[in-house]
Parts: sequence; C-alpha cells; structure tokens
Amino acid sequence: MEEVKQAKITTLSDPYQQTADFLRAIRSISPEYYT
Repeated sequence: MEEVKQAKITTLSDPYQQTADFLRAIRSISPEYYT
C-alpha cells in the first residue's frame, strides 16, 4: 500500500492538493484529533 500512496503523491503537482490529501489521510487514521 505504501508504494501506491507514493505514486499518488508524486502525480499531484499542486502542493495544496498534497497537503489536503495528507490531512485527509491523517484524519482517517486519527479522527479523534479532529473532533
């Protein structure tokens, strides 16, 4: 799964989109941080 995540990140040229994806990933892992 890690290599899939890396491939997805490298295809995103927009750093803001990368940040949004990163935050969504964190939120899905630790939703208690965002409640």
